[in-house]
Amino acid sequence: MQDVRVYPSLVATCFQKNRMPHFRIWLLAKSHYGLNPANWLDYTLLKEATKPIFAERTLTNRLKEGDNVFWSWDKVNGRVYLKSPKYLAIALGMERLDNTPVYVPVGSLCGTFIDFNAIMYVAWHAGREKQPISRDTITQLTGISSTAQKNYEKHPCITSKVNIQILDDTAECKDTLFFRYGWRIFKFKGRFVKRLPNSYVTQLVTAPKGNQRKWNKSINLAYSGSGSKVLSRRFIYCQSKDDQNELSYVTSTLYPNAWKQSKFVGCGIWV
Repeated sequence: MQDVRVYPSLVATCFQKNRMPHFRIWLLAKSHYGLNPANWLDYTLLKEATKPIFAERTLTNRLKEGDNVFWSWDKVNGRVYLKSPKYLAIALGMERLDNTPVYVPVGSLCGTFIDFNAIMYVAWHAGREKQPISRDTITQLTGISSTAQKNYEKHPCITSKVNIQILDDTAECKDTLFFRYGWRIFKFKGRFVKRLPNSYVTQLVTAPKGNQRKWNKSINLAYSGSGSKVLSRRFIYCQSKDDQNELSYVTSTLYPNAWKQSKFVGCGIWV
């Protein structure tokens, strides 16, 4: 196993849609040494990788819930075909992949569920623009409550810094200041100050964006109608190019040059 690349926009969407358990399995499978070049993982290896955090019955339920969104589960061959970040974003209803991806240690994915949510919260901060942000804005973007944010900020990989502004109108009445600024006003070293959004410093390293710009174009085409076929793409498993039983409709008028335009990897093709 190695460090896994995490996209902050996927993290925020999974937090909002309560998809963090499925996202956790997807990340573990993406970082597994047994992942096939065609982006599938054997169910036995996946069960072994998630054994410290999931029972087999729980894993089965999660795979059923995330089927056709995070992966395609082929029960006959015992393989889990993982969605790429582009198709995962489309399946989750995202319009684009924003911000910069972040490298997250795989070992941090195998802890408790709270620890996993905390490291994903840290990854979201590490990938966004380094600007102060209020807790209300974080809740609006990710759906994480302020109480949960404070708990996640206890993680050693993140440090929150309080920002304040010294008010020049300290001669005014205290009631007037509270009426103007609300609860953000408090007294600090004999002067009234206003609370500003916090700044966050993380220890995670950002990753190259890679094909993120190209993926965003495909996502935009898919939702604009010009590339609506992208939404209906699925993975076809085959043993060889001569396997016409599973690839009969690929050679139809819709995909006459499927094999010419795609690189055969010995086990399947996206259509």
